[in-house]
Amino acid sequence: MIRPSCIPSFLLLALLGCESEPPALSGVAPTTGPPGTEVVITGAHLTETVTIKMGGEPLQDARFVDENTIHGIVPEGLNAGPIDLLVSDASGRQMNRSDAFVVEATAPPEHPCRSTEKRFTAIPPDGSVVKIDRHLPDGTVDRKRFPTSQIASIELRRLAMPDAPPASADSTAAEDPPMCSTIYLLLEGDKGRVLFDSDDKVDLKSQAQKIAQGLGKRLVLAQGMPE
Repeated sequence: MIRPSCIPSFLLLALLGCESEPPALSGVAPTTGPPGTEVVITGAHLTETVTIKMGGEPLQDARFVDENTIHGIVPEGLNAGPIDLLVSDASGRQMNRSDAFVVEATAPPEHPCRSTEKRFTAIPPDGSVVKIDRHLPDGTVDRKRFPTSQIASIELRRLAMPDAPPASADSTAAEDPPMCSTIYLLLEGDKGRVLFDSDDKVDLKSQAQKIAQGLGKRLVLAQGMPE
């Protein structure tokens, strides 16, 4: 057995030089944004096996680019405010950057009857698919096409308008607030709901009944904003 004291100094230096460098962080861009924001993590000695956490939660959809760059998405569920950025490797070596990113509060969803987008929806005569085109304020179009077999039921929901006037102090009887009708498509497997139509002037009950009957789906009645 060779004792450490017997190893030539030049060989000992070579062996020490073979040890990998610990991961390091230089920053994140952008430095602010709500959960779901795509970010670029920069640093040094980053490998495909390093773990990156933002605010104590793993970076979502982490994608290794090179030893200086990793892309990912800010984790959901983080509270608004400054958070730390932490990188660690398989051997437990780590580096932390305090207050490296500021989580912004997620904006509440727009009221379906006060949306700034234009929506065009259609179901072909054969009822095979649903087509929904959302023309967003920035000029982009979010286009969805999915077979009606993915629809679990049709939901007719009545919502109070967000700008309903408050009841006056001297009113003797409570007046019904202005209401809005919406039609949502509930998807199979608890995959959420998709807004199909909304109107603050017309009760969409007959339209929802026709859609449910035409597609052979159950009609669900509900009140208030969906959770």
